Amino acid sequence: MPEPSITDTPPLRGMRLSRKLPLVNAGVGIVLAAALVISGFFQAAAMMDRYKERILETVLDERSKSLVAWVDGVRSSVATQAAGSAMQIALGQFFGAWQSGGETAAADLRRAYQDENPNPVDERAALDQADDESFYSSTHARLHPGLRAIVRDGGFRDLMLVSTSGRVIYSVAKTGEFGANLDEEPFAGTRLGAAFAAAAEGEAGSVTFSGFGPDPARRGDQIAYFAAPVLAMSGDPLGVLVYAIDPGPISALLSDVPALGETGVMYLVSDDGAVVTVSRNAEGPVAAPDVAALPQVAASLGRDDAGLVVGPGLNGAEVISLGTGATVPGAEWGLVAEIDAKEATAERQALLRSMLWQLAAVAVIVGILSALQTRGLIRRIKGLVRAVKRIEAREYQSEIEGALRPDELGDIARQLVILTDRLASAEEVEAVRRSEAEDRARAMEELTEALNSLSTGDLDSTIRQPFAPDLEPLRSDFNSTVETLCEIIQSVTLNAEKIAGGSADVAEANSDLSRRTETQAAALQETAAAMDELSQSVQEAASNAAEVERTVVAARSEAEKSGTVVRDAVGAMSQIEQSSKKINLIIGVIEDIAFQTNLLALNAGVEAARAGEVGKGFAVVATEVRSLAQRSSENAQEIRQLISESAAHVEDGVLLVGNAGEALEKIVGSVGTIADLISQITAGAQEQASGLTEVNSGVSQLDEVTQQNAAMAEQVTAAGQSLKVEAKALQDLMRHFRLPRNAGAGMPDRHSQPEAPDASADIVPPPEVVAPTLEFDGPDRRVRSAPYPPIERRSDVVARPVVISGEDSIWQNF
Repeated sequence: MPEPSITDTPPLRGMRLSRKLPLVNAGVGIVLAAALVISGFFQAAAMMDRYKERILETVLDERSKSLVAWVDGVRSSVATQAAGSAMQIALGQFFGAWQSGGETAAADLRRAYQDENPNPVDERAALDQADDESFYSSTHARLHPGLRAIVRDGGFRDLMLVSTSGRVIYSVAKTGEFGANLDEEPFAGTRLGAAFAAAAEGEAGSVTFSGFGPDPARRGDQIAYFAAPVLAMSGDPLGVLVYAIDPGPISALLSDVPALGETGVMYLVSDDGAVVTVSRNAEGPVAAPDVAALPQVAASLGRDDAGLVVGPGLNGAEVISLGTGATVPGAEWGLVAEIDAKEATAERQALLRSMLWQLAAVAVIVGILSALQTRGLIRRIKGLVRAVKRIEAREYQSEIEGALRPDELGDIARQLVILTDRLASAEEVEAVRRSEAEDRARAMEELTEALNSLSTGDLDSTIRQPFAPDLEPLRSDFNSTVETLCEIIQSVTLNAEKIAGGSADVAEANSDLSRRTETQAAALQETAAAMDELSQSVQEAASNAAEVERTVVAARSEAEKSGTVVRDAVGAMSQIEQSSKKINLIIGVIEDIAFQTNLLALNAGVEAARAGEVGKGFAVVATEVRSLAQRSSENAQEIRQLISESAAHVEDGVLLVGNAGEALEKIVGSVGTIADLISQITAGAQEQASGLTEVNSGVSQLDEVTQQNAAMAEQVTAAGQSLKVEAKALQDLMRHFRLPRNAGAGMPDRHSQPEAPDASADIVPPPEVVAPTLEFDGPDRRVRSAPYPPIERRSDVVARPVVISGEDSIWQNF
């Protein structure tokens, strides 16, 4: 059977170590780095998604509360105005003016304020008085500017005054509802009609909210109505105050949200799934065919628990969205926030590109380090190969590199040194024996035969037949040389077996060390991630504490301003009290005038009676003047009583405002104390954040060192496996020698398989060689070796010539 050649070896196994080791080490490092990069990317992507969801939840919660607060504010304003005397007077006067127009008032006023209005439809409110010279128009000219200012300043769409019968007797905008009856078609079943009906039956201070919906009278725009009853001082209903509001203020509330980025929008949907309004930064019309079917809209209306949704948005583009509910009395709304998917995932894409660049950098660094680490090992192995080739070429005087190293390659080099010395001695003996060959022909024949046997690897080739007395030392020396060579070969073989066993143990230990180092690296990575999250939490706490500190400082400033306002209010009330006293004096003068007028009227009546028929007309005037003077006196007394009560209330108000001022001063002091404490908390949180940042940096450095240790442990394991293979090859070489039967039970011959070496036994040292002393020097545990002692040559050995020739010589076998 032909022996396999080098070309029959598989490509990877046949690759030279100078290429194989760097490629294997670099491949393992790159695979580990890629695994870490992929794991880190997915973890960072998950954290980014959670962060986006928290941002959307925070924005929706804040805007939902603002929306509810806005509705409550409008409701309170409507209730206040409905309960005010100004609205009661306006409703009463408009009702009286409407009644003065008779049955055709509705048609006449619509023609005057709608059909004949010189202004455009959207600017009808600019007309203060029509040209019909009616009593309604004069009332309208007096009251309309003030009501129009209320609508303009409050941001309302319209203000309507409705009589108890449902007739819209006044409207600022003069739209289609003006002059109509809300209890009749087409308004009876509308939201405006329902709001009027509910308000007409409501109690004082109640406000009915209709929610948003399309209004036919206003070109289908989304309009909401606030309605409140207007009652007289006696509690009798006078009518209903109705405000019409468009979604403009809500759109302003939903706009200007920096947390949503450049493409983020918010929109409000009604309970039927219709879009009420969209934030001002929305681009393009609503492209979704069925807005109510969108998962985020269904979630905002409580019909589904979709959470964070990735899908089509309001304009049809791919978005990341979240919905929540916004409940107010009278309406169930949904609030949705959307961010364009491209903008939301931009940070993730940037992170992926950064990690890929880092992976490429790690691959280059691992390749360079692997090449540098294996270059020294390959250089030493090549040095041993060159030494063996020089021995084969019989260059025994050349120096063998690495003989002073304390590792396994150093052991091989030392064995080569010993073998070189032995072979050099054999060469000397061979030269002497050739010079004496002519005189000792018979001895040379047996010696040649013995050497021929020895050249084939048979170490049991001693000369047993004695020579002549003068040649006996030659036989003795030859036999001694053979025995010494047997000992050397036996020692080399046993040492090779011990090296193989030791390298296997080293490889296994290094493999365990590599696994434990990898486990430690994974634990350190998790610790670094936890420390990073903790550092971010502390930094957020420090930022929140600073924000609270600024809020408290602002509250302290506002409290101080409120104290100033209270002091000004006390002064104003004092002036009111003084003015009341002056009014009392003026009323006294009015009473005196009324009394004197009464006396004059009485005198005039007496004189008229004396005048007879001529003075009857003057008597009637005197009677009316007297009646007017009596009513003025009674009204002056009522005013005096009211001013007295007002003065008492003002005194109570001065006392209460003074108490409020003292309370505000205490609050200012407490707010100052809180501001100082929060400043201390902020400083402590910032110090904690700085300390955690340093700890996080230390853990990251320790993680990097641990990963480097893991890579070095894997490299050492690979080197141990390689040394084991080389020791096995050395054993195979030693099996070419056949030892005598009595050379030792542990020495295999060339035809038997070697027994497994005992790993606990000591390596048998070769003859005449003392191993170097290995010591660990300093804290870095560097190995320091003592120099080898010189080899002592035996003086009792006489050199004899040895003839070695042919292809079966010991050199060819070796």
